[in-house]
Amino acid sequence: MAEQEVGHAEMISNIIAGVGVSSQQCSYKYPYTPHESSPKEALAFAEYITRFGEEGVYGFLSHLDSRPIAQLLLQSITTEAKQETAMAQMAGEFPTPYWFNGGLSQAMAWSLLVPYLDHCPESNPKIEFPVFPALNVTNANMTVDESLKSAVSNNYTHVAQPGRQLELQWEMPGQAVGPPEQNYTTDKNPELGDPAFAAFIHQLNVTYTPLENIDAEAMTATTIHPEFKMFNEANGMGVNGTVFLAITDTDLPVTPYNLSLLNDHIHAFGPYFAGV
Repeated sequence: MAEQEVGHAEMISNIIAGVGVSSQQCSYKYPYTPHESSPKEALAFAEYITRFGEEGVYGFLSHLDSRPIAQLLLQSITTEAKQETAMAQMAGEFPTPYWFNGGLSQAMAWSLLVPYLDHCPESNPKIEFPVFPALNVTNANMTVDESLKSAVSNNYTHVAQPGRQLELQWEMPGQAVGPPEQNYTTDKNPELGDPAFAAFIHQLNVTYTPLENIDAEAMTATTIHPEFKMFNEANGMGVNGTVFLAITDTDLPVTPYNLSLLNDHIHAFGPYFAGV
């Protein structure tokens, strides 16, 4: 997998250089250390960053002006999807829990990636996507099960079920994040209304649930885990994998193609960890 990533990075560097943009390698910081974290913890984090990286590319491919570049990225990102399945098998988890992979807007994916950037050369151009304030599900389910052994597949019950109350907490905008050389700060639309909904981005859908017990000063609220359905079928009603969650001011109808319309309505954004 590491060799695959080297190949993907070289391809993207060649694409960027081909349009006259120079960008040098950044350094990263990860929330685990090889000598202190278990292999399962490392796998869980690797699968998480693969998940949002993959979904971020799916979200913008169809919007690219260059169809040849979109084709190159498609052939790299489908390799990432295979990696994600393989990592689930390494962790002993059920590798194919859903019918569809999800998609994220570029701003959503960038908001998840930039905290792991430690330093970037000052010559690197600043990425102009917004960085949303971080959202945390403080009672998320266990994401690392040390009792499972590597397996081709596993009959693993959904970790999070419909009807469960989720406790949410989010950050104020204006927080410094990512490499200091580019001066990134979290931000949101200044014309946003009050927080009103939790938007679950899962498979092809965005499912809204109303916020309850809202504390505007503490920036906390609760919501109820919804029943996720595809075509009115009970596929993935629970969660056995990471999905993504936003605090919004409205329940705006969106599709996988126009998901970026949600950007202007987001107070905070983050992962909902539940299983793989």
